[in-house]
Amino acid sequence: MDQKQQFVHLANSGKSHVSELCHDFGISRKTGHKYLKRYAEHGACGLSERSRRPHSLPGGIAAAVEKLVLKLILIINLSLFI
Repeated sequence: MDQKQQFVHLANSGKSHVSELCHDFGISRKTGHKYLKRYAEHGACGLSERSRRPHSLPGGIAAAVEKLVLKLILIINLSLFI
């Protein structure tokens, strides 16, 4: 049993307060409550590691625009050698 599952098991047993368990496990109360919420919503699967990658990149460049810029750079570089 990994630490997250052990934390949730002990917290749900009611033998210890969440704040005490958080201190014992070296996590913040916010993180402890996050684990409990994820477990309540998704079960043991909710405790697995999640990607930290953003779902979207609002400041990103569209693939077509990036391709066009790279073509222009190539044309400019080639024209310098002529």
